[in-house]
Amino acid sequence: MECAQREKRGMKTENSKVNILLSSYNGAAYIGQQIDSVLSQNYPYLELYIRDDGSEDHTVDLLRRNYASQTESIHIVEGENVGFARSFYRLLKEAEEGEYWAFCDQDDVWYPDKIGKALNWLEHQENDLPLLFHSAYETYTQDLAQKTGTVLPPAQPVDFRRAMTDCVYQGFSMVINRPLREQLLRCREENLGTHDWMAMLIAVAFGRHHYDNIPVSMHRRLSGSLSAMDFKSRFRWFLRTLTEESDTRKMLREFERVFGGMLPEEKAGILRRFTKEGFHCKDSLWKAFYPGRWRPCLSSEAAVRLLMLFGRI
Repeated sequence: MECAQREKRGMKTENSKVNILLSSYNGAAYIGQQIDSVLSQNYPYLELYIRDDGSEDHTVDLLRRNYASQTESIHIVEGENVGFARSFYRLLKEAEEGEYWAFCDQDDVWYPDKIGKALNWLEHQENDLPLLFHSAYETYTQDLAQKTGTVLPPAQPVDFRRAMTDCVYQGFSMVINRPLREQLLRCREENLGTHDWMAMLIAVAFGRHHYDNIPVSMHRRLSGSLSAMDFKSRFRWFLRTLTEESDTRKMLREFERVFGGMLPEEKAGILRRFTKEGFHCKDSLWKAFYPGRWRPCLSSEAAVRLLMLFGRI
């Protein structure tokens, strides 16, 4: 009985295995630094799964030459180009054994205690719930010569309403447990949106999530980085959302398809305002003039509310 209670609370009696998932694409310039930082973690029970998403440079050659032959804990998969979200989804399916999964950007550098700090929280939670740990991180210039900022937890708690319109938790700073992985894999790959946003939605709706305020990684800002969303890309996203079905709505409809029947009525009612077919004036006005914030950035907040008014989100 005592042993069962320890397991439910997350107090493990054996060493938990963590799978690190890295999707690479034309990453030869910096991927070595990231892999070295993963292999230098002070938590030893790790396996690294790398899926190359159709690189056109010598990323795969570099991986096989420098890493594949060095250790059995590195697994390399060469795949077709499907985009980063689908690539991470396929990695999540590939890495079946273990207790925890951490997503990893090819350009970052982790501090040695990144995984250890995540487990300090995760292993003291009820591990039958979907759990998500997210850590603060520091941003650096492309050459890592200059620190440009620190991304800390949001001032306001992340609730289900906000989680539907703002991906607060970024995949590269995220560690999830098995129940969250299993729920995430119930979603259809083509309607996933982004893996990290869907993971956050599941954790906020049904489990527990924690944003730690101690930075444990260096996030490299590249001019062409998939993680960096500058003004031009935001503007392109705004125009695309005006004319096409938004990725946000597609993702929320997938969430509703899989999990809608499990939600309490209050959350289900909010979700329906975002997933109905066609334009609904009452719902659009409710969202556009809601008194609480949807996004922390004013320009992003204004764009989202305008799209809500037009019934695009």
